[in-house]
Amino acid sequence: MAGVKEDEVYVVPTPEGDPGWGVAGVFLRDTVYFDKWNWELGGAQRLSRGGTRNRWQEFHALTAADRSQAVGLRRQVVVDAGGFRDSWVLTNTSPDTHEVRLHLVVRPRLVDLFAARLDSAVQPVIEQARLSGTVQTYRRTADDGVVHAATLSCADGLPDDFSWTISLASG
Repeated sequence: MAGVKEDEVYVVPTPEGDPGWGVAGVFLRDTVYFDKWNWELGGAQRLSRGGTRNRWQEFHALTAADRSQAVGLRRQVVVDAGGFRDSWVLTNTSPDTHEVRLHLVVRPRLVDLFAARLDSAVQPVIEQARLSGTVQTYRRTADDGVVHAATLSCADGLPDDFSWTISLASG
């Protein structure tokens, strides 16, 4: 699947055959904001993925010992002029309570796309700040004085390790 775009924001999903549920890159104009945005879902299998111009949706399943679906996971990525929203809906389809752990691994880059292509090994100095229990920011001043900044937020709380453990009752 090709990337999704709105205005000058472009989000590229990981290739279809890749294990995992990630984003291969987040770009705004000519800047790479994130070159890693991967979810670890503890054994979930991707069932399908499809999208349109500015959004894509994926369906995943965690299975029980008999290979029946225990938990269904629906992911939706929506891109707009201000960035992108990555949201999950989890549904316990089994008669038992299940705990699901979602872990997000991010790597901010905040570098010019052309500089990143010339020297992908360069690790820019990025300032990180926790503004609240729900907001994390990343900021970098480029050699030419241009400031690039990205904000990661989660209304339900943003754990320091970007891991959420969710207990789902039956149904």
